[in-house]
Amino acid sequence: MLAEGLSLVGFVERCVIPYLYRYSHLKMYGEAPFEDLEHGPSGIAEDLRLLLGLRLESEVLPFVRLLGMRKRHANKERCPCGSGSRLGRCHHRLANRLRSRLGRYWFRVVEQQLVSSVPSGKASGVRVRLTEWAEERVSRSRSREIPTVDQSMSPLSLQPAEANK
Repeated sequence: MLAEGLSLVGFVERCVIPYLYRYSHLKMYGEAPFEDLEHGPSGIAEDLRLLLGLRLESEVLPFVRLLGMRKRHANKERCPCGSGSRLGRCHHRLANRLRSRLGRYWFRVVEQQLVSSVPSGKASGVRVRLTEWAEERVSRSRSREIPTVDQSMSPLSLQPAEANK
């Protein structure tokens, strides 16, 4: 559904027509021809999982984070699919197509919805993996920083030269 973009024609073709087809099939035969997605963040995550061709729903959030970033920065990050290569050499065409159709802001909003819906607690492995991924990303970005004058030089003493010896 998300790949069509945000237009009225895309909405009618991707939402209204399948709904009417499902409704008429349900009335005629008593069973639905296809399953519905859940409402809310879990339905969005499932739709994105199918759209991105991912196996697990826990892989969706790292992709959404990269889709919310600028292309230049996101392509330098590791691809969340687990291939070990960076996004710019793995899923960049799909990511750039979605980013150009929906915009980075849309993915930032979806990321906030998905993060707020992630269950917390001891049984939740998703939040643990998410925080590990975020900490790794922050530590890598800190290692790339250029040291400032304050970090690279030792502080000067205000004592006279004879007192420093």
